[in-house]
Amino acid sequence: MPVFPTGTGLGNRIFHWCDAKVYSYRTECQFISPRWSRISLGKHLRRLANGQISTDPLVEYANTFRHATGDLPYYKGKLKCLFYPKVHLSQNPDLSLTSSTHPRVIYFDKSQYRFDDFEPWRHRLTQDFFASIQQRLVARANLLEIPYIGIHARLGDGFKTPAQGCDGFIRTGWLQQTPIEWFKETLRLTREATGVNYRAYIFSDGDEKQLRPLLDEENTFLWRSQNPLCDMLALSRSWLILGSGSSSFSAFAAYFGSSHAITAPGHPFTTRGLSSSKDQVIESLNPRSPEARDQLKKLRPT
Repeated sequence: MPVFPTGTGLGNRIFHWCDAKVYSYRTECQFISPRWSRISLGKHLRRLANGQISTDPLVEYANTFRHATGDLPYYKGKLKCLFYPKVHLSQNPDLSLTSSTHPRVIYFDKSQYRFDDFEPWRHRLTQDFFASIQQRLVARANLLEIPYIGIHARLGDGFKTPAQGCDGFIRTGWLQQTPIEWFKETLRLTREATGVNYRAYIFSDGDEKQLRPLLDEENTFLWRSQNPLCDMLALSRSWLILGSGSSSFSAFAAYFGSSHAITAPGHPFTTRGLSSSKDQVIESLNPRSPEARDQLKKLRPT
């Protein structure tokens, strides 16, 4: 069963879910659905301290997930394993733990937060993850007509404004916002280099004032579903994702959707073990560099 450390966001929670799922595939152990919902009191208090009023729900991810066929529901699993010995596994789970004839419950409460071990299981993980979501959210995410470019601009809670360095906005550090100018210039260059003017949808926790330079670009729109998981599903259907480099939310959208994904230099998805393949381009890009146009030409229009 996946266990989520306090304060873990949606993307990082999915890492724990994948860790436990892959273990269950390899060992044929019973998988217990986790409790996804959480109280986000800290985020609300931080916004109030900054003079902002949060419109987000106090309890996040409620009525978002369900247990998939074959998985044990959370409370049923907890009751069944009430008196079982408890084993906590971290980055390197010991498969020999399942060889014992005595039942036990194995908690996945730590993770490497990397995609390397997931890659052989990508198709199965994607199917099982989608089966674990309330289908009304999947249907809502499918309302956007493909193909389109998805822009994930992480601007809110937990992400700092990037410090101005010798290269201006080009390189972003860990948990730093990707500047709006990077998204704007990369979107414009992508359309020029590929010769396509696909609609672009912005998925962001920022407000319209912060996003105005992007919204002023041709054929570009802000999309809000009022549910972060629905946003991730819609982002995963993008032909190309312009992502926030430190964000596991952006990375999992690219992973589940096999979408092309580009980030600003600094913390590309490759540092998490998500790499390019013959069908998917995963790169970081400086839109002001001489080679940027050639990098983008590798993207094949749908």
